[in-house]
Amino acid sequence: PAVQIVERLNAAARGGEILTTRITLDHMEDMNPDMLQNDLGQFEMKEFTNPIDVLQLFPAGLEKRGSLYDTFEFLTAEERKQVELQQELDKLAEANKSLKEQLLETEKKAQEARERALELDNWLKETCAGLRDIDNDKLSEVMVEIGVMLKETCAG
Repeated sequence: PAVQIVERLNAAARGGEILTTRITLDHMEDMNPDMLQNDLGQFEMKEFTNPIDVLQLFPAGLEKRGSLYDTFEFLTAEERKQVELQQELDKLAEANKSLKEQLLETEKKAQEARERALELDNWLKETCAGLRDIDNDKLSEVMVEIGVMLKETCAG
């Protein structure tokens, strides 16, 4: 069990960082008074029933640097990779959702355009059927109406 904890601490530590557990620190006979500690919190390990208190140790001269890290991950390299892959998967799922929404909107617009085209086709067929009986003045009115409808269709 101790080896697993040490491996986890080693994997979680960033370059030059000293990590230990509260239990280890409590059993130390001599602690250099120039060393300060930053409590990073309690972390669960599936191999253990109780959470592990993780501490960061650093020289007193680096006290300001001790709190530079906003986040701390108590993960092995494999777990960190799994987290990164899950985050990438979440991004892809969100992008997929967005693309599906765009597709639905495009399909809706295409359906509306199709319906408008069918309306125009029906109107044109009806108009053409009645053209044989129309005089020149009426024909001019129809052509103006067609022009207006074409402008509306092209603009819309």
